[in-house]
Amino acid sequence: MTPAQIMAMQQRIKDRYDPFLKADGFWGPKSQAACRAYLRSLMPKPNPWPESRSLALQRFYGMPGDESQLVRIELPYPKQLPRFSVPSQRIPILSVLTWRRLANLQAARSLLPSSMPT
Repeated sequence: MTPAQIMAMQQRIKDRYDPFLKADGFWGPKSQAACRAYLRSLMPKPNPWPESRSLALQRFYGMPGDESQLVRIELPYPKQLPRFSVPSQRIPILSVLTWRRLANLQAARSLLPSSMPT
């Protein structure tokens, strides 16, 4: 990022979250901490995601290897992935497998009014 882009980001964080942040174009520890705090403030309360511990992850997603919790969701438009053997060729991806809880959370978020942050 250029110093001007950093200053613009710092100014947004200052205006919306931390009035004491200095918009100086330097991305140092104070800017990083203010950015992290601002992003955390945007998270839904309570946070719908599990803690990063094995037991919490297993309670949220289920046991590793349990494919009964996977569902297929259709993508809004095809994604193109390069073919490993011939990178110039592309493979269209029309759907993906994901965890049921993640798919349900994404479906719920899509119902929010467009004026609400997602």
